[in-house]
Amino acid sequence: MSLELIPKPPEFPPIDNRRLSDEEFENISIVACVDIIVCSSEGILLTVRNIDPFIGLWHLPGGRIFPYETRENAVQRIAQREFGQRVEIIDDQFGTNEMPNDGIGKITGRVRHSIASNFLVRCPQQIRLNTKEASQCGYFWKLP
Repeated sequence: MSLELIPKPPEFPPIDNRRLSDEEFENISIVACVDIIVCSSEGILLTVRNIDPFIGLWHLPGGRIFPYETRENAVQRIAQREFGQRVEIIDDQFGTNEMPNDGIGKITGRVRHSIASNFLVRCPQQIRLNTKEASQCGYFWKLP
């Protein structure tokens, strides 16, 4: 099952099979991220973003990996920040989400290419939002 959680922004630069100039390449940052997938009998956990980009849209909880941080440590840090608890990692190879232009350019003027590793996790306690970055959460089998 494939989940297209947010609209795909236009590609930048246009894909034309050419090598980027040094100037074009300098205006693109590549960011490593993790997305946290919490499944239950009710569906997959999604939260509503309170921060740019994509304020007000449903998304998978997640965030950037800090320098010198492992993907697993990033999952635990983000779960603690967003849910107030550590999680049990069930599968650390649950796919990848890639956004060649993740929308932050409308704020910064620079293109950011985000690549997220998906982690399937189990939460030992009921989920409660513990962050100002999301306003609500819910479990869904179909996109809201």
